Amino acid sequence: MTWLLLTLLCFGDPTNGGGAIHGVHFPRLQTPLMQLVFLLLLAGAGYWAWWLYQQEASYVSQGRKRLLAGLRLGSWAVVLFILSGAYLELTRAEDAKGSILLLVDHSASMSISDRRTEAADLAAVDKILGPNKPQDLSTVTRADLVKGAFANPALSPLAAIEKNFHIEAYTFGKAATVTPFDLQPADTSVDAGGGPLGNYSTPNEDATQLGSALLDAANKSKGHKVDAIVVVSDGGSNRGEDPVEAARQVGAPVYTVGVGPPQAKDIEIPFVYCEDVVFKNDRFPLNVRIKQRGYTGRQVVLHIKRIDADKNEETVKDQTVDFDDALERMVTVDVLPDKEGTFTYVAEIDPFPDEADQLNNRRAKSGIKVVDKKIRVLMIDDSPRYCYRFVKSILEADPQRISPTFLLRQGDTPRGSRTTNHFPATDAEMHAFDVVILGDIASDFFNAEELKVLENFVHKEGGGLITIAGRNHFPASYISTPLAGMLPVEVEALAAPGVTDDLAHTLKTAFRPFLTPDGERWQALRFAPDAAENEKDWQSCNGLFWFYPTLKVKPGATVLLAHPEHTMADGAKMPILVSERYGKGQVLYFASDEIWRWRFHPGAAEHRRLWEQMVSALAMARLLGSSDKAQIDTDRSEYAVGDRAQLIAHLLDANYNPVVADSVQATIKHDLSAETVTLSAAKDQPGVFTGEWVPTAEGRVTISVDSGGDTADRTVSVVNPRIEFEDIGQHQELLQRMAAASSGGYLELSDIDQLTKALEAKQETANERHAERTLWNAPGVMVLLVLCLGCEWFLRKRSDML
Repeated sequence: MTWLLLTLLCFGDPTNGGGAIHGVHFPRLQTPLMQLVFLLLLAGAGYWAWWLYQQEASYVSQGRKRLLAGLRLGSWAVVLFILSGAYLELTRAEDAKGSILLLVDHSASMSISDRRTEAADLAAVDKILGPNKPQDLSTVTRADLVKGAFANPALSPLAAIEKNFHIEAYTFGKAATVTPFDLQPADTSVDAGGGPLGNYSTPNEDATQLGSALLDAANKSKGHKVDAIVVVSDGGSNRGEDPVEAARQVGAPVYTVGVGPPQAKDIEIPFVYCEDVVFKNDRFPLNVRIKQRGYTGRQVVLHIKRIDADKNEETVKDQTVDFDDALERMVTVDVLPDKEGTFTYVAEIDPFPDEADQLNNRRAKSGIKVVDKKIRVLMIDDSPRYCYRFVKSILEADPQRISPTFLLRQGDTPRGSRTTNHFPATDAEMHAFDVVILGDIASDFFNAEELKVLENFVHKEGGGLITIAGRNHFPASYISTPLAGMLPVEVEALAAPGVTDDLAHTLKTAFRPFLTPDGERWQALRFAPDAAENEKDWQSCNGLFWFYPTLKVKPGATVLLAHPEHTMADGAKMPILVSERYGKGQVLYFASDEIWRWRFHPGAAEHRRLWEQMVSALAMARLLGSSDKAQIDTDRSEYAVGDRAQLIAHLLDANYNPVVADSVQATIKHDLSAETVTLSAAKDQPGVFTGEWVPTAEGRVTISVDSGGDTADRTVSVVNPRIEFEDIGQHQELLQRMAAASSGGYLELSDIDQLTKALEAKQETANERHAERTLWNAPGVMVLLVLCLGCEWFLRKRSDML
């Protein structure tokens, strides 16, 4: 009965060509109050119509009056029905094909030929390639298996899928966008070169943005509904958006097809680090990071080799490494350099026969200079305070590299120490040192000539000066001396603390200085070679309680460590360690004498390394005979192709004043080619120029900058990025999480034939959609309203009531 009534109202099939009716809804009659108002209006309209017709002429019969009142009431009822907004809820069947996006991984990891030794892996290859598989499976790449699976008529789902869906195919790799490619007609050949993916070229992208590819593909399909996205990949994703979150956002189920063995066995050496300058016959630590998968419980030999300028290679040390459950470890090898010169040190592990990638077992660190010199250090202090004693012990503990001399104004002279009782009075005497460490000693200890000698030592001779603030004399008593002009900061004179101040000092809350971006780039402030470990060590440092406040950092100075809370007048954080070029040399200023606390946390080794690196950094210009007026530095000594190298140049003119220019040119020399990079003047840092360079080819590169005829060089290594081969096993868990986040599914490549069933189930639900059809404006409603009003008008006309 309902169907008949709806058919009459709609003048035909209310579903418009098929579907199921789920009910009639009245959106403006949702609440009981609205329903009551509707009934009251209907009752009021009926009473009003009856009352009006009772007032008509008496010659009209009572029956006709009732008929006219009924027609009037019917028209009112139709109007109220229209006002109710009635509509019909139904589901309709869609006749159009759905849409499927096919995304195929084109990154370099898809070119890997997996070593297959397990029976399950061999059986999967047999199923994919069928009887025409090659005898030598070591030549079959993951890409070959993908093409073979889609070409195999027993596996390829595309022929069945194309009956119900339009397929749009894309490849993805290091870019954040996908690249469309045309599918070939179905081929009965199982040859990896044929089949629907015949246009799928050899994968060579050196990175993978899996999440970004998903979002871009979905964005390209805006305007039509996507029923599913099929991703064929080994799951490697090393750049761009999070793939799981992207799968959740695309608005369509993602079906992932995993390629490659989940647990590929591999050993990799991704990182080798040591100081750029080491000393002859002084053992230095070579830090080698090793990753392993699938070799727990095995033992390997780590070979350390040395390559000289003539490309002669020799093994200098072998060290046994036992693999436990840890997938990654840092191995430190003590190497004894017995030759002077510039060398490349190589860390290498012989590959196992079943390793998935046998090319990543070797890593080199080039440009290591071995010098046969000692750093001559003069340390001066007023008394043996904590800072003096700890630094003194560090300098004396490294006789192979450092030759220290100590000048202590008051206190006993320790036995066996090299001491002096006077400051060098002439430039010739000062020439016997490379670095001066100046502690909390009063300015009246020096005469004007000695301070001039110290200034010449830094400004003209290129010496290094490390100054350490103290509570009694430094820098307060040097405000009006020439040394104040050498410091990278401006300070005001503060009175020496009294007993009350010392008591308040013990009650202060400790603060932990933080590394500025410039401090992060300076190698001398590395507690550990690895950036993550270094950051962890800095966060574990013992806090400091005292520091000397700074009024202003001078133009051209670089803040390396800063106070986390206190600020200067300009709003910048108060500096704790500041560096500045002064003529040929360099000056470091410590605003606190409590860094000896770092001996306990992060530890004695880290505290010793910090001081040794700072002393070495300030002495290198004299030890290595670097350019007088030009210096060029980089933030790292090794880069991958495509990285952004930060270049920093310090340039002085003929009078050793900072060069004033908007920019300078640095020359990049690689084999027989050369290019130039523009370095722009750094704001508020006279003589400092910075820029970026993107290496494009592997090899040794020399970066040069010229100032007044003096040229400074910096040699770095450029290697091909291998992030695609860092973890070459199939990332099955990631692919499964992507599928789960989007209500899709995960399949192995050998089970790709099951994809048809999964998408057919999707087709059944995708081809049905909910719809609404309004009834308030249906043709039958309009006709009924016209009939009621027309009949009433006709009868009133016949009854002479108009």
